[in-house]
Amino acid sequence: MPCPHNEISIVQRSQRQSAVAAAAYQSGEKLFCEYDQQVKHYPEKRGIVHNE
Repeated sequence: MPCPHNEISIVQRSQRQSAVAAAAYQSGEKLFCEYDQQVKHYPEKRGIVHNE
């Protein structure tokens, strides 16, 4: 029987991490970051089974 697995990590602005970039990478979507006025997009990301 498959066992569900969740991984949680903390994104910290003080360490120059972006929550929008992390969400764009995980979802495979284009997202706009209002903080730095950039579009975050990772088209080479593979293996996304489903997103809503």
